Amino acid sequence: MNLNRGQKDSLYYKFSLFCITTGILALTTCCYPPAQLVLGAVAVMLAWLSKNGRPFTGTAVVGMVLGIISIVISIFLFLEYIWAMNLMSDPSNAALVKEVYRQYQDLFNSMLQTQPAS
Repeated sequence: MNLNRGQKDSLYYKFSLFCITTGILALTTCCYPPAQLVLGAVAVMLAWLSKNGRPFTGTAVVGMVLGIISIVISIFLFLEYIWAMNLMSDPSNAALVKEVYRQYQDLFNSMLQTQPAS
């Protein structure tokens, strides 16, 4: 299938639009790091594909930056989960974990009591 110049340009422009869209989606999935990591990587790859031997467009740069930020955040969250699991698995930290859990429970109970009845 032969594409003329306008069709090729619009294809790579669509890559940059998909790139920024995927970068925004990656940032919004911060509660689920595996999906954030995958979407961030897809945003970076789409930005690279949209280049096609030319300088990056503005949308591709923004999408790539959002993708890289998402990858960094997902790696940070993953390391934080590992740290929390190690903290909770140590018996000497059991009192600390129980105290934090009790404080969160008290906070949630106070929030439920202050909600107006519908």
